[in-house]
Amino acid sequence: MPLILLAALISIGCALLTLARWSERQRIRQSGTQLMAQIVQIRSWQEPPDSNGFFAAAGRGSLLWGGGPRWYYEIIAECKDVATGETYTLSSGPRKGLAHHRRGDYLPAYISSKGNLLEIS
Repeated sequence: MPLILLAALISIGCALLTLARWSERQRIRQSGTQLMAQIVQIRSWQEPPDSNGFFAAAGRGSLLWGGGPRWYYEIIAECKDVATGETYTLSSGPRKGLAHHRRGDYLPAYISSKGNLLEIS
């Protein structure tokens, strides 16, 4: 019974965190100015496979449970607000996987006093 209660509390906490992030992005979209940002840099890197647990110790970590190396990327884009003349540099932050965009592509960006947002689909 206590284990079920703990799992429920963790699930509720994760749901609240997801809702808070979503509402923050919505607030920036609604209050911000939409611009098109041009990608100037894409950083990609690979992290080593998990080194914990039985399967990694047995040398089978990459074969079972997706324990192989993981790819991450970060997109850096620039946009210029024509109304103010200011240039903004935005980052996507670290994301899992490989980027589906190339340098020179354009992405929607939102500039707001509540924060900036780079939309990556």
